[in-house]
Amino acid sequence: VVDGHDLPAHPFDPVAPAISKNIPLIVGLNQDESIFQSEHLPLAQATQIFNLDEAGLRQRIAKALRDNAGKVDRVLDVYRKSRPQASPPDLYIAITTGMGMWARVVTLAERKVEQRGAPVFMYVFAYESEVPVAATIDYPMKSPHAMEIAFKFNHPENSKSTGNRPERFRAARNMSQAWATFARTGNPSFDGIPRWPAYTL
Repeated sequence: VVDGHDLPAHPFDPVAPAISKNIPLIVGLNQDESIFQSEHLPLAQATQIFNLDEAGLRQRIAKALRDNAGKVDRVLDVYRKSRPQASPPDLYIAITTGMGMWARVVTLAERKVEQRGAPVFMYVFAYESEVPVAATIDYPMKSPHAMEIAFKFNHPENSKSTGNRPERFRAARNMSQAWATFARTGNPSFDGIPRWPAYTL
């Protein structure tokens, strides 16, 4: 709670906090963050989301856009260009992830860059689990909110939701080493992955 004393302002709102200007930052999200929200809905509602048709997609996106509901065509066009094979549920997850998380992450990174202090590094965690969202819903969990935690600590076998594909272990080694390298040096780059550039506007 902002009290003007212990917490003088919201972190990164309206600007990045001066106290951490010279401290590097790593910030990002999971590719399919909003699947987590959908799978925790009552089963009937979740089933509707993962079985959306075109009309249902348009209706849900218009509702999510609220005052900008007239921009449904524009939003769908942009997402379809980058995801030509996406189904209506795929598009719904991508758009709601973008609205709910990606926009905030970009804003946070931009404010950090505008400080002209320590660098900020951005990521999208995109390892996709094949585990179904629910026993009665045949839609893969992909990369939902919090999926990265088991990977960050290099133990994907500790979470059933990470699935059974062997490549999960390589993804976990890469992520945990990048996080450890960042904690140690302020830069997540290490030998074995492409150079990770700092975010810029």
